Amino acid sequence: MGRTISKTQVYAMQENQQQLPCISCTTFNILAPIYKRLNHEDESCRESEYRGCWLARNNRILDWLLFEKSSIICLQEFWVGNEELVNLYEKRLGDAGYVHFKLGRTNNRGDGLLIAVKKEYFKVINYKELHFNDCGDRVAQLLHVELTSPLSQCQNNEILIVNTHLLFPHDSSLCLVRLHQVYKILQYVESYQNECQLKPLPIILCGDWNGSKRGHVYMFLRSQGFVSSYDTAHHYTDADAHKVTLF
Repeated sequence: MGRTISKTQVYAMQENQQQLPCISCTTFNILAPIYKRLNHEDESCRESEYRGCWLARNNRILDWLLFEKSSIICLQEFWVGNEELVNLYEKRLGDAGYVHFKLGRTNNRGDGLLIAVKKEYFKVINYKELHFNDCGDRVAQLLHVELTSPLSQCQNNEILIVNTHLLFPHDSSLCLVRLHQVYKILQYVESYQNECQLKPLPIILCGDWNGSKRGHVYMFLRSQGFVSSYDTAHHYTDADAHKVTLF
């Protein structure tokens, strides 16, 4: 779980019967080389020790991302601790017309988040970082963007985009920690809108949620009015709760 690529069309707007460009979003846990095991019998053998391996794999990831040309890209387990890999992503995404922001986990854990948006579709209004300061050293990114013309002709021309990676539920005792992480995100988003005196804006929550339809995080977000794009894309309903799906 958590490695699945989820792509959904967020908006599809029409004017005078003419189809305008769609906004799409790709969220992807790219598995940091410091965590990727090359030999499952030897946990100490990690991809980070073999430059050729992690460099080739991340170039393939970038090839795929740039081929998809998503309007919004949210990555988790981005290896912020390696300057060469960071430069690779910044160069290729920048050359492709993306503006991007990265955020490492607290306590120098080595990995973190990256969020990128197409400059032709969005004007960045503000960027914020949220540190949970908990046992998992998890973080979240908040990006406030404005749609550019001709997409700006829609009723809501501003969007809040969130990118995060929740703690993995190694045991049931961590359920409350995970719920608290989600609560912090929603509380932060609400505070940001109030401080900026914004009217309620569309919110896109992206990330590796490390959970299923049966999980407390999924049910809590549903109770707050959020809809799972993964479920929508796969036509899943609440009756499919036995299936392991990502939110």
